Amino acid sequence: MTDTKPKVFGVGLSRTGTKSLGQALRLLGYSNHTWDRVLHERWFAGDLEPLFAVTDEVDCVEDWPFLAIYRELMDRYGDEARYVLTVRKDPQTWLDSVIAHAKFQAPHAGPYRRMAFGYDEPEQYPAEYMAYYERHNDGVRAAIAEHGLEHRFVELCWEKGDGWEAVRPDRAAQARRSVPPSQSPTHGAHRLKISDGDTAPGLVPPRQPWPGGPLASGAALLP
Repeated sequence: MTDTKPKVFGVGLSRTGTKSLGQALRLLGYSNHTWDRVLHERWFAGDLEPLFAVTDEVDCVEDWPFLAIYRELMDRYGDEARYVLTVRKDPQTWLDSVIAHAKFQAPHAGPYRRMAFGYDEPEQYPAEYMAYYERHNDGVRAAIAEHGLEHRFVELCWEKGDGWEAVRPDRAAQARRSVPPSQSPTHGAHRLKISDGDTAPGLVPPRQPWPGGPLASGAALLP
Protein backbone atom coordinates (compact mmCIF):
# COMPACT_ATOMS: atom_id res chain seq x y z
CA MET A 1 0.00 0.00 0.00
CA THR A 2 1.34 3.49 -0.86
CA ASP A 3 0.19 7.04 -0.30
CA THR A 4 -0.45 7.42 -4.03
CA LYS A 5 -2.82 4.48 -4.16
CA PRO A 6 -4.48 3.83 -0.78
CA LYS A 7 -7.12 1.23 -0.29
CA VAL A 8 -10.62 2.61 -0.75
CA PHE A 9 -13.61 1.11 1.02
CA GLY A 10 -17.09 1.93 -0.24
CA VAL A 11 -19.28 1.77 2.86
CA GLY A 12 -22.53 3.12 1.40
CA LEU A 13 -25.58 0.92 1.06
CA SER A 14 -26.48 -0.73 -2.22
CA ARG A 15 -28.59 1.45 -4.52
CA THR A 16 -26.53 4.54 -3.66
CA GLY A 17 -24.19 4.37 -6.66
CA THR A 18 -21.82 1.75 -5.31
CA LYS A 19 -21.27 0.22 -8.74
CA SER A 20 -20.51 3.66 -10.14
CA LEU A 21 -17.91 4.12 -7.41
CA GLY A 22 -16.34 0.76 -8.22
CA GLN A 23 -16.32 1.51 -11.93
CA ALA A 24 -14.76 4.91 -11.30
CA LEU A 25 -11.92 3.38 -9.31
CA ARG A 26 -11.39 0.62 -11.86
CA LEU A 27 -10.91 3.32 -14.50
CA LEU A 28 -8.16 4.67 -12.25
CA GLY A 29 -6.45 1.29 -12.18
CA TYR A 30 -7.76 -0.02 -8.86
CA SER A 31 -8.59 -3.68 -8.45
CA ASN A 32 -12.14 -3.98 -7.17
CA HIS A 33 -14.36 -6.56 -5.47
CA THR A 34 -18.10 -6.01 -5.27
CA TRP A 35 -21.10 -8.04 -4.05
CA ASP A 36 -20.27 -11.67 -3.57
CA ARG A 37 -22.83 -14.35 -2.72
CA VAL A 38 -20.42 -16.60 -0.86
CA LEU A 39 -18.92 -13.75 1.15
CA HIS A 40 -22.40 -12.48 1.95
CA GLU A 41 -23.21 -15.86 3.46
CA ARG A 42 -19.92 -15.99 5.38
CA TRP A 43 -20.54 -12.52 6.81
CA PHE A 44 -24.05 -13.51 7.89
CA ALA A 45 -22.58 -16.56 9.62
CA GLY A 46 -20.19 -14.31 11.52
CA ASP A 47 -17.04 -15.42 9.69
CA LEU A 48 -15.16 -12.28 8.60
CA GLU A 49 -11.82 -13.84 7.71
CA PRO A 50 -12.79 -14.54 4.08
CA LEU A 51 -13.81 -10.88 3.76
CA PHE A 52 -10.51 -9.67 5.19
CA ALA A 53 -8.64 -11.98 2.81
CA VAL A 54 -10.27 -10.02 -0.02
CA THR A 55 -9.76 -6.56 1.47
CA ASP A 56 -6.10 -7.37 2.11
CA GLU A 57 -5.66 -8.40 -1.52
CA VAL A 58 -7.58 -5.83 -3.60
CA ASP A 59 -7.41 -2.05 -3.78
CA CYS A 60 -11.08 -1.30 -3.21
CA VAL A 61 -14.35 -2.95 -2.25
CA GLU A 62 -17.96 -1.79 -2.27
CA ASP A 63 -21.49 -3.15 -1.74
CA TRP A 64 -22.51 -6.07 0.47
CA PRO A 65 -21.14 -7.57 2.59
CA PHE A 66 -18.20 -5.17 2.90
CA LEU A 67 -20.35 -2.16 3.68
CA ALA A 68 -21.64 -3.95 6.77
CA ILE A 69 -18.20 -4.28 8.38
CA TYR A 70 -17.21 -0.62 8.26
CA ARG A 71 -16.19 -0.61 11.93
CA GLU A 72 -14.03 -3.69 11.49
CA LEU A 73 -12.40 -2.17 8.41
CA MET A 74 -11.60 1.00 10.36
CA ASP A 75 -10.15 -1.10 13.18
CA ARG A 76 -8.00 -3.07 10.76
CA TYR A 77 -6.79 -0.39 8.34
CA GLY A 78 -7.24 2.89 10.21
CA ASP A 79 -5.93 5.94 8.38
CA GLU A 80 -4.07 3.83 5.82
CA ALA A 81 -7.35 3.52 3.90
CA ARG A 82 -10.03 5.86 2.59
CA TYR A 83 -13.72 5.42 3.44
CA VAL A 84 -16.42 6.50 1.00
CA LEU A 85 -20.05 6.75 2.09
CA THR A 86 -22.26 6.98 -0.99
CA VAL A 87 -25.77 8.27 -0.31
CA ARG A 88 -28.86 9.26 -2.26
CA LYS A 89 -30.28 12.78 -2.29
CA ASP A 90 -32.90 11.72 0.25
CA PRO A 91 -34.08 8.49 1.94
CA GLN A 92 -37.26 8.22 -0.14
CA THR A 93 -35.24 8.23 -3.37
CA TRP A 94 -33.13 5.38 -2.01
CA LEU A 95 -36.21 3.39 -0.97
CA ASP A 96 -37.82 3.89 -4.39
CA SER A 97 -34.64 2.55 -6.03
CA VAL A 98 -34.51 -0.47 -3.70
CA ILE A 99 -38.16 -1.29 -4.42
CA ALA A 100 -37.70 -0.96 -8.18
CA HIS A 101 -34.57 -3.11 -8.10
CA ALA A 102 -36.27 -5.82 -6.04
CA LYS A 103 -38.99 -6.16 -8.67
CA PHE A 104 -36.38 -7.10 -11.29
CA GLN A 105 -34.38 -9.49 -9.12
CA ALA A 106 -34.67 -13.26 -9.28
CA PRO A 107 -36.40 -15.08 -6.39
CA HIS A 108 -33.06 -16.24 -4.98
CA ALA A 109 -32.26 -12.63 -4.06
CA GLY A 110 -34.88 -12.63 -1.29
CA PRO A 111 -32.80 -14.51 1.30
CA TYR A 112 -29.88 -12.13 0.75
CA ARG A 113 -32.11 -9.11 1.32
CA ARG A 114 -33.30 -10.74 4.56
CA MET A 115 -29.70 -11.34 5.61
CA ALA A 116 -28.85 -7.73 4.86
CA PHE A 117 -31.88 -5.78 6.03
CA GLY A 118 -33.82 -8.22 8.16
CA TYR A 119 -36.77 -8.12 5.78
CA ASP A 120 -37.50 -9.37 2.29
CA GLU A 121 -39.74 -7.27 0.04
CA PRO A 122 -38.96 -3.59 0.66
CA GLU A 123 -42.36 -2.55 -0.69
CA GLN A 124 -43.97 -4.36 2.24
CA TYR A 125 -41.61 -2.88 4.85
CA PRO A 126 -40.90 0.70 3.75
CA ALA A 127 -40.53 2.13 7.26
CA GLU A 128 -38.09 -0.59 8.26
CA TYR A 129 -35.96 -0.12 5.16
CA MET A 130 -35.92 3.67 5.55
CA ALA A 131 -34.90 3.31 9.20
CA TYR A 132 -32.09 0.95 8.16
CA TYR A 133 -30.83 3.48 5.62
CA GLU A 134 -30.71 6.28 8.19
CA ARG A 135 -29.23 4.02 10.87
CA HIS A 136 -26.48 2.75 8.59
CA ASN A 137 -25.42 6.19 7.40
CA ASP A 138 -25.47 7.60 10.91
CA GLY A 139 -23.47 4.59 12.11
CA VAL A 140 -20.76 5.14 9.50
CA ARG A 141 -20.46 8.83 10.39
CA ALA A 142 -20.28 8.03 14.10
CA ALA A 143 -17.63 5.34 13.56
CA ILE A 144 -15.53 7.75 11.50
CA ALA A 145 -15.66 10.27 14.34
CA GLU A 146 -14.89 7.64 16.98
CA HIS A 147 -11.84 6.45 15.03
CA GLY A 148 -10.65 9.99 14.29
CA LEU A 149 -10.78 9.33 10.56
CA GLU A 150 -12.50 12.48 9.35
CA HIS A 151 -9.40 13.24 7.22
CA ARG A 152 -9.81 9.87 5.47
CA PHE A 153 -13.56 10.08 4.88
CA VAL A 154 -15.76 11.41 2.12
CA GLU A 155 -19.53 11.35 1.73
CA LEU A 156 -20.66 11.38 -1.90
CA CYS A 157 -23.97 11.91 -3.64
CA TRP A 158 -23.66 11.56 -7.41
CA GLU A 159 -27.10 13.16 -7.81
CA LYS A 160 -25.81 16.36 -6.19
CA GLY A 161 -22.85 16.63 -8.52
CA ASP A 162 -19.97 15.04 -6.60
CA GLY A 163 -17.38 13.82 -9.07
CA TRP A 164 -13.87 12.57 -9.78
CA GLU A 165 -12.30 15.32 -7.69
CA ALA A 166 -14.10 13.96 -4.64
CA VAL A 167 -12.76 10.44 -5.21
CA ARG A 168 -9.17 11.10 -6.38
CA PRO A 169 -8.51 14.81 -7.04
CA ASP A 170 -4.90 14.10 -8.00
CA ARG A 171 -6.00 11.82 -10.86
CA ALA A 172 -9.21 13.50 -12.00
CA ALA A 173 -7.71 14.71 -15.28
CA GLN A 174 -6.36 11.23 -16.07
CA ALA A 175 -9.77 9.72 -15.34
CA ARG A 176 -11.53 12.11 -17.69
CA ARG A 177 -9.06 11.28 -20.47
CA SER A 178 -9.79 7.57 -20.04
CA VAL A 179 -13.43 8.00 -21.10
CA PRO A 180 -14.25 8.80 -24.75
CA PRO A 181 -15.85 12.23 -25.31
CA SER A 182 -19.03 10.55 -26.53
CA GLN A 183 -19.42 9.05 -23.05
CA SER A 184 -18.98 12.29 -21.10
CA PRO A 185 -21.87 13.71 -19.09
CA THR A 186 -22.07 16.62 -21.53
CA HIS A 187 -23.07 14.16 -24.26
CA GLY A 188 -26.61 13.74 -22.98
CA ALA A 189 -27.76 11.34 -25.68
CA HIS A 190 -25.22 8.69 -24.71
CA ARG A 191 -26.50 6.10 -22.25
CA LEU A 192 -24.64 3.06 -20.98
CA LYS A 193 -26.15 0.56 -18.56
CA ILE A 194 -23.65 -1.31 -16.40
CA SER A 195 -26.13 -3.19 -14.23
CA ASP A 196 -29.75 -2.74 -13.31
CA GLY A 197 -30.05 0.83 -12.10
CA ASP A 198 -26.33 1.63 -12.15
CA THR A 199 -24.19 3.18 -14.86
CA ALA A 200 -20.62 3.85 -15.72
CA PRO A 201 -19.42 6.92 -13.82
CA GLY A 202 -20.70 10.18 -15.16
CA LEU A 203 -22.89 8.57 -17.80
CA VAL A 204 -26.60 9.08 -17.97
CA PRO A 205 -28.48 6.25 -16.21
CA PRO A 206 -31.12 4.44 -18.25
CA ARG A 207 -34.09 5.47 -16.09
CA GLN A 208 -33.21 8.30 -13.72
CA PRO A 209 -30.71 10.89 -14.99
CA TRP A 210 -28.25 11.80 -12.25
CA PRO A 211 -26.67 15.22 -12.85
CA GLY A 212 -23.34 14.21 -11.32
CA GLY A 213 -21.19 11.11 -11.38
CA PRO A 214 -17.43 10.84 -11.16
CA LEU A 215 -16.87 12.70 -14.43
CA ALA A 216 -18.63 15.81 -13.19
CA SER A 217 -16.95 18.55 -11.23
CA GLY A 218 -16.71 18.21 -7.46
CA ALA A 219 -14.82 19.42 -4.42
CA ALA A 220 -11.49 17.84 -3.49
CA LEU A 221 -12.83 15.99 -0.47
CA LEU A 222 -10.58 12.93 -0.35
CA PRO A 223 -6.89 13.46 0.44
